[in-house]
Amino acid sequence: MTTQATDGIQYNGLGYSLLSNSPFYPGQIGLHPEPISSACWRGYMASYSVENNQLYLTYLEVGVPLDMGWDDFPLPVETVDFPESQSDKTDEKGASDDNPFLNVEFPPLPDFQSKSDDFDLSFIDEIMAGAQGSDKKTIQTSVYTPKEPKYPELGGKQPEQVSNVLYYREIAHPLDYSGTLLLGRGFDYQYDYVEVDRYLYYRDKLELTFKEGVLIAAKPAL
Repeated sequence: MTTQATDGIQYNGLGYSLLSNSPFYPGQIGLHPEPISSACWRGYMASYSVENNQLYLTYLEVGVPLDMGWDDFPLPVETVDFPESQSDKTDEKGASDDNPFLNVEFPPLPDFQSKSDDFDLSFIDEIMAGAQGSDKKTIQTSVYTPKEPKYPELGGKQPEQVSNVLYYREIAHPLDYSGTLLLGRGFDYQYDYVEVDRYLYYRDKLELTFKEGVLIAAKPAL
């Protein structure tokens, strides 16, 4: 299993890895994360900072579903030009001196429509009728029309979307989190293969306790 990415947090001018649960979840602003990669199955990554004892969200990366927008109907109507009818140039057997291909007798087309209840193939009859008798025939065609989804602002900024990932960069969104966060610094990478209890292999660990987003206690952690 791929090691999962951790969030980061700045405290007293130093960068730490966040070893406990995140103080922010994208669902709080109406986003429902989708996996970003095998290193981020939960679907989001974040960075935080503590400035003047206030906890801030400073960066957020969220996986979102790609909306293909195929249900944007009604479809536009396009006009297709067909060649002039050859009926006045053919004899009773369908032969034509002007077009030798019309001298060839083809077997009848199978009745696709009667054999399938799932597909409407009536457009074949319309096209054939247009080619044989009409100068022009109007048919409908489907066109890809992507939607433009609107995502919530965070820290007064709209996200940048790249493929299925939203990026909120350089934000300062204050949080009202209450609880204790475990921070770690100086990971011993000879244990990088370890998937559980990775917090044991950080050289320096801190516990920060917040009440409604305000830091009220900080102490070394064992």
